[in-house]
Amino acid sequence: MERGNAALLKQLNQLHERQALMPKKKEDMSYEERKKALRYLMFIKEKRYSTIKARGCAAHNDDAIKC
Repeated sequence: MERGNAALLKQLNQLHERQALMPKKKEDMSYEERKKALRYLMFIKEKRYSTIKARGCAAHNDDAIKC
Protein backbone atom coordinates (compact mmCIF):
# COMPACT_ATOMS: atom_id res chain seq x y z
CA MET A 1 0.00 0.00 0.00
CA GLU A 2 2.88 2.37 0.76
CA ARG A 3 4.38 1.79 -2.68
CA GLY A 4 1.01 2.43 -4.32
CA ASN A 5 0.60 5.70 -2.44
CA ALA A 6 4.12 6.75 -3.45
CA ALA A 7 3.35 5.98 -7.10
CA LEU A 8 0.13 8.02 -6.95
CA LEU A 9 1.86 10.98 -5.34
CA LYS A 10 4.61 10.83 -7.95
CA GLN A 11 2.05 10.89 -10.77
CA LEU A 12 0.04 13.72 -9.22
CA ASN A 13 3.20 15.73 -8.57
CA GLN A 14 4.21 15.34 -12.21
CA LEU A 15 0.78 16.60 -13.34
CA HIS A 16 1.06 19.54 -10.95
CA GLU A 17 4.56 20.50 -12.13
CA ARG A 18 3.47 20.40 -15.77
CA GLN A 19 0.30 22.32 -14.94
CA ALA A 20 -1.69 19.68 -16.82
CA LEU A 21 -4.67 19.78 -14.47
CA MET A 22 -5.97 22.82 -12.70
CA PRO A 23 -8.11 21.94 -9.67
CA LYS A 24 -11.27 23.90 -8.98
CA LYS A 25 -13.70 23.79 -6.12
CA LYS A 26 -17.17 22.60 -7.03
CA GLU A 27 -18.64 25.68 -5.36
CA ASP A 28 -16.67 27.96 -7.72
CA MET A 29 -18.06 26.30 -10.86
CA SER A 30 -21.32 27.02 -12.64
CA TYR A 31 -23.79 24.26 -13.38
CA GLU A 32 -22.69 24.18 -17.02
CA GLU A 33 -19.01 23.91 -16.06
CA ARG A 34 -19.77 21.01 -13.73
CA LYS A 35 -21.67 19.22 -16.51
CA LYS A 36 -18.72 19.62 -18.90
CA ALA A 37 -16.08 18.57 -16.36
CA LEU A 38 -14.28 15.28 -16.94
CA ARG A 39 -13.56 12.71 -14.27
CA TYR A 40 -9.92 11.87 -13.72
CA LEU A 41 -9.30 8.24 -12.83
CA MET A 42 -6.06 6.89 -11.35
CA PHE A 43 -4.93 3.29 -11.79
CA ILE A 44 -2.13 1.44 -10.05
CA LYS A 45 -0.35 -1.50 -11.64
CA GLU A 46 2.48 -3.73 -10.52
CA LYS A 47 4.93 -4.14 -13.38
CA ARG A 48 7.04 -7.16 -14.28
CA TYR A 49 9.97 -6.37 -11.98
CA SER A 50 7.80 -5.47 -8.95
CA THR A 51 7.79 -1.75 -9.68
CA ILE A 52 4.51 0.02 -8.98
CA LYS A 53 3.26 2.46 -11.60
CA ALA A 54 0.33 4.84 -11.45
CA ARG A 55 -1.38 6.35 -14.42
CA GLY A 56 -4.37 8.53 -14.85
CA CYS A 57 -6.85 9.28 -17.56
CA ALA A 58 -9.78 11.59 -18.10
CA ALA A 59 -13.09 9.84 -18.67
CA HIS A 60 -16.04 11.49 -20.39
CA ASN A 61 -18.64 9.11 -18.98
CA ASP A 62 -18.74 5.91 -16.94
CA ASP A 63 -19.72 3.67 -19.86
CA ALA A 64 -16.83 4.57 -22.16
CA ILE A 65 -13.71 4.33 -20.02
CA LYS A 66 -10.88 3.69 -22.50
CA CYS A 67 -7.71 4.46 -20.60
